[in-house]
Amino acid sequence: MEATPHGLRYHPFLFSKEMSSEIFTECWGFDGRRRGTITGNDGPRVTIFTKNQDHPEIIGRILSVLREAGLLRTNPMQISVNVYESNDWWMVPHKDGRGKEALIMSFGSDAVIEFHHRPRTFDHQITRTEVYIQDTTDESERTRMSEKGISPAGGSHVKMLLESGSLLHVSEEAFTDWTHGIPKRDKEILGEDILNLELTKSKPGDEIVRSSRVSIVVWPLDEK
Repeated sequence: MEATPHGLRYHPFLFSKEMSSEIFTECWGFDGRRRGTITGNDGPRVTIFTKNQDHPEIIGRILSVLREAGLLRTNPMQISVNVYESNDWWMVPHKDGRGKEALIMSFGSDAVIEFHHRPRTFDHQITRTEVYIQDTTDESERTRMSEKGISPAGGSHVKMLLESGSLLHVSEEAFTDWTHGIPKRDKEILGEDILNLELTKSKPGDEIVRSSRVSIVVWPLDEK
């Protein structure tokens, strides 16, 4: 599926139910840490593997699935394993500062990811992340982030549902000109504004109850 913004492609059920459960269990045990400067105080536990670093066997199996599906044509520049231990752990709106595309895989609880339009403001050859305040952030968090010079997410926004075992491919305009983040919510009533709803098992009016989940993000090296 390709939708506005240009460069979003959703691949449902890329991983089997059995493999998804195994990935969730294995990655839950990774010794990650919370990175408040990027994800906020209530962000996930993050474990990062760089391109020259050995990674666990389960990560190698994930990369094999991506290669067999034609989604990974080069070696990874970086792999990030994000563990959300409860429904009030979230991901602040941000733009990735590495590469030109991201492969976002989800395991465990379903979640809604939101994209806010913020045209390109920095050179994507520079490896850094640009973080924004989300409109739904509580006032104390907005104040804290504003004092750090983090600007509002702003702009028009769209939503997509991330199901367990799925992959969201973010590239082109969606990567450079839109922020992405996962709001802090206990549950969400799905509406027709979910861009990929017709490709999921859900329908308008369904309630998604947030619980623990694991997100794995792969940034491929640029093709020569």
